[in-house]
Amino acid sequence: MRSKDITGVVSFLATHEGETRETLFNTATRTLWDGYERELATDLIKEVGSTIHTANIAQYWMKQALEVEPDIAQERFDPDWLGMFYNAEHAARCGKFG
Repeated sequence: MRSKDITGVVSFLATHEGETRETLFNTATRTLWDGYERELATDLIKEVGSTIHTANIAQYWMKQALEVEPDIAQERFDPDWLGMFYNAEHAARCGKFG
């Protein structure tokens, strides 16, 4: 959070797969979100969400950003990206634990 750069987190997450990656993604996103680093959290959601978009936790965080921080989400989630990776019906069934 101090560096205002998600590159290291994204690289770290890329070294993991499956549920481990999803859990680490959730932890990192939650830490940024709860620390009111919503722009960074949304950047992480977009960057990692595009690779794990079928995971419940990715859909949850996309929905969270769109509903809680719509201005930030609108800046960072362009319509084409949303069309490719966000599934509102799927997201509606997802809780904060995926």
